[in-house]
Order: sequence, then C-alpha cells, then structure tokens
Amino acid sequence: MKEIDRSPIILADGFALEVEIIAQSVERVNNKFRQLKLKTEKMALNVFEIIDFRMISGLIGETLVSDISDNHAGLERNPNIDGYPDLLNASKPKYRLDIERWKAGNLKAFVKYPYGGIEVKNTFGTKKAKTNLAQGQTRLGKINNKLDWKAHHTYTNNLLALFSDFIDGCPQIVAVMFSDSLSESDWKEKQNPRENSTMTSFSVIEPSGWEKLRSGMRLCRDDPRYLSFFGLEASR
Repeated sequence: MKEIDRSPIILADGFALEVEIIAQSVERVNNKFRQLKLKTEKMALNVFEIIDFRMISGLIGETLVSDISDNHAGLERNPNIDGYPDLLNASKPKYRLDIERWKAGNLKAFVKYPYGGIEVKNTFGTKKAKTNLAQGQTRLGKINNKLDWKAHHTYTNNLLALFSDFIDGCPQIVAVMFSDSLSESDWKEKQNPRENSTMTSFSVIEPSGWEKLRSGMRLCRDDPRYLSFFGLEASR
C-alpha cells in the first residue's frame, strides 16, 4: 500500500492512531484473504464466488476491526453487534474500567459508546448501470466514480472508509480514507428495506461526504489503475 497522507487519526481527547498501524493491519487482513483463497482452491472452488457479496464486504470490515483491536492497546472491538462505533477508544484507564464494567452487565452502553472511537465501513463500489459484473471479477472500471458507503446512523462520523476490489478473484482492501468532519447532512435520508428483506435500514453517503472522505485518503494500492481512480499519481 502507498501512503498518501501520513497524518494520524486523532480523536477528540487526543488519542492518535498512526497510519503505519493501519497499513500493517490492512496487509495482514489482505494476506488472510489471500490464504483463504489458496486453501479453498485446493478443494476446487473459490469461496469468494459462492459467499454472499454483502457478507464478504462486511467480513472485510469486521476482520480489519478485529486486527486493529488485537494489535493496539488503545482500541477495543465493540462487543455489541449493534454498537457504535466499531472500535472503542480505550486509551484511558477510566475508559477501560467502564468498558469492563459494561461488558459484565450493560451491553446497551455500547450502542452509542460515550468516549468515542472509530467506525469502519467497507465498499466495493456501486456498479454502473447496464454493466455486467460477475462476483469475483475486478470491479475497477465498471463502478461509479463516487464510492458509496452505507451506515445505520446518520450521525456516523470518525469514519475509516475502506474500498475493496477483487484482485485475481480475491477480495483485497485497495484504499483507506478517513474523515472526522462528517455531519448528518453528509448522509442521505435513511432507507427502509423491502418487505421480507433480510437487510436492515441504512443511509448512503452523500456526494459531500464522499468528497470529505476522498480528501482524507491515507492509503492506496500502489497500482496506477487505483491511484488514477482517485486522481493520484503513480510511484516512480
């Protein structure tokens, strides 16, 4: 991954997450998916062609959350599946004490964790209209120029936004962006799922939010095609 901006992610209380730490986690996550593809190929199948597409996208984000949490003492994975944010700021003794106390008997405290943290969302991009795109195919060139992230809450901020694509049939994180200036106006009105759908309600990022995230680019795959997608120059 190419470092585009080395500025750390800094939360309101001064906690900082270095870009180098994020880059290391991204590489470990990408390697895990590469290894999984290699293992399943021995069974004459590509697991990423049969797993639900939305599940793959969510799995990428969840795997990165777990890796960062496992390798950074100041961040902890949110124990509530419906909690916000995904990575809890656990950098101070009081935060850590409250986390342990709430884990023991008040998981609702994590629905909107009071000490902040980092939300993580992944997207593969939205395919262009009238475009044929099979699961597992490289999506670059067949997706809209605006990337779309979905959130359950319009107050979502401090967003670590991932962009992934299929490289040789394997899902890989190819770019990482961040914004701490997202507001409710940067998210579209919440959409409710169709009747009998397994999806939950969600909001999609507005163009204004997309611009904030793009301007907060931290990492991008060192490949001219992906750098060009974001208007960046390739390494020389």
